[in-house]
Amino acid sequence: MVKKSTAKSTSKKKTVAKKKKTSAKAKSPAKKTMSAGAKQKGGKTPAAKKKATPKKTAAKQKKTSTENLLMKKFDRWQPDVLYAAPAAPDADADYTAPPRFAAEDARSREILGRKFDFDFAAVSKPPKKKRTLSELVHLQFDRWQPDALYAAPAAPDADAGYTAPPRFAAEDARSREILGRKFDFD
Repeated sequence: MVKKSTAKSTSKKKTVAKKKKTSAKAKSPAKKTMSAGAKQKGGKTPAAKKKATPKKTAAKQKKTSTENLLMKKFDRWQPDVLYAAPAAPDADADYTAPPRFAAEDARSREILGRKFDFDFAAVSKPPKKKRTLSELVHLQFDRWQPDALYAAPAAPDADAGYTAPPRFAAEDARSREILGRKFDFD
């Protein structure tokens, strides 16, 4: 089977070719030392020792749970110097507030200039003594009764010709007979 795209295959070939070049360079000094007959401890060359040491990878950090992140307290950042807006050069130059009252309004000035010395202690009532539950149960309250009870005025034609309508029409003998039955459930 043939791959349709060559993008991946060429990149692999390039990395393999680079590895071969670096390994060839590493082996070439080793061959010279071996051919010279100088053997080191364990029969390994310095280049071989370098390959044998495993590469140290960065320690993987554990993922912190959401609960731990929510409960964690972080410091607040505060700037060293707080920003202050520059003052306008003519901000306080010629500003004067308008008068509260017109110059000729002496009455309003007199009313607002009054001073009151009010004694709240003399006006306030002393606090009432709290009653116990047993006192409240036995307490007698006055009943209010009106002088005269209200009576609705009678309509002038209230009793004049009023008669109740019949329960059944005169010709409805069947309904009269059904309602007139007596049942003995003993």
